[in-house]
Amino acid sequence: MDRDARALDQHALLPRLLHGVEEADATMRLLAHTLPAPLVPTLDAWQTETPTWPLARLDADLVPRDAGDQERILAHLLLRIPVGRMAEVMTTARRLGALAPAGVILDLTPMTDPVPFGTSAWHPRQREELAELRAAVDRPVWIDGIVSPGDAEIAAEAGLDGVILRSAAGRHVAAPAAAEVLPEVLDTVAGMIGVYVAGPVRGGLDVFRYLALGAEAVLPDPGNETQRLAGELRAVMQLTGCATLEDVGYEAIFAPLWEEIA
Repeated sequence: MDRDARALDQHALLPRLLHGVEEADATMRLLAHTLPAPLVPTLDAWQTETPTWPLARLDADLVPRDAGDQERILAHLLLRIPVGRMAEVMTTARRLGALAPAGVILDLTPMTDPVPFGTSAWHPRQREELAELRAAVDRPVWIDGIVSPGDAEIAAEAGLDGVILRSAAGRHVAAPAAAEVLPEVLDTVAGMIGVYVAGPVRGGLDVFRYLALGAEAVLPDPGNETQRLAGELRAVMQLTGCATLEDVGYEAIFAPLWEEIA
């Protein structure tokens, strides 16, 4: 949290008051859904905000094998599969793909603390395995937990649909915060694959900063009130003169002239 917060705080915004933006529109289309803001909450937040929040994410092991009446709900969920042995991942992926969820996330975050730093099992993935996973699921597939332009490029080459940057994976190797690596990731894969950010956010200002740096949407950690984040995001958009998400970009970030000359 501290590392991500420090990186975001390096990006001051320029307030603008002389403009015609009375109300900011933060809606976006994502995975066939219209979202009130570019946020994908966890299920606990989503359940308290339905139907105003049509998309959420859920751990795959919480989905019963016989979905039954839950099929309507699954169409609104990104189901998260933890990384493991490839045979196990593929079995779970095929089962989930048959349930037709909004999409599937391959979650690499369990690899964050490998031995000797922790007790996590080490199950890296290769390009060919990711391509096999995408073909087996036949649904949009995102990969969560990377913090490297090289990993994003491999995911794009494998035919995945999105990468989720998360700084936690690099804490034992002094890796950059998500906000620091985001521009380089976009330089590498922009237009090839969706680029999203996950992790701790303190409020709508942090969400705005990620969007201004180029993220398409933010997946806040559990415990965040999605409606609060969305309301604060719209307020920040008003204060920076952004009528829609298309207006949110580098122009809103303060860059002193003397730094540009240097």
